Amino acid sequence: MTWSEEALIAQAVSRITDEGPVLAAGIFGLANLIAGSTAGTVAGSVAGDTAAGAADALGVGGMFGALLKIGGALAGMRAGTHATASAQGASVRLLVAITAERIHVLNTGDADQQTEFDAFDRSSVHIDTTTVGVSRFLTLTDPETGHTLRLHGTLMPLSPLAEGDTTVFALLEDAENGKDRAPSN
Repeated sequence: MTWSEEALIAQAVSRITDEGPVLAAGIFGLANLIAGSTAGTVAGSVAGDTAAGAADALGVGGMFGALLKIGGALAGMRAGTHATASAQGASVRLLVAITAERIHVLNTGDADQQTEFDAFDRSSVHIDTTTVGVSRFLTLTDPETGHTLRLHGTLMPLSPLAEGDTTVFALLEDAENGKDRAPSN
């Protein structure tokens, strides 16, 4: 997948065919994936440490044991993230696409995973954003139902995801403040 904003908008346009133009698109993740990632890292670290202990007992520890510990932590982190997303019916990476009427949150991945995870009516959604370092959290709330979705994006200048995420945040914040932006494409 290409991460440029132009490529993300093109992907969104191919999936949202019954509305007007896509004004912005970015890649986000569910905010609670951080907890799944942490839990997976801990579990993976325990497994890696156990494997490293076995390697030490066989006399092949050292650098190999350290690699087993690191590998266990990384594998656990990935597994925890995927398991947390999957349990919620989401992909790890979500394509957030904004049209004049709606905010679409689309699953990404294999063809069978490309479904709409969630959607909000732009005219009524409550938008809240918070920043922690280079991470940015977007909370969308439907005031009629109370349904809330919390997403995590990035503003990190070197990240290929930052371009689309930054545009999504700017468009939603301007709309929340009554200054809707014209499309940039």
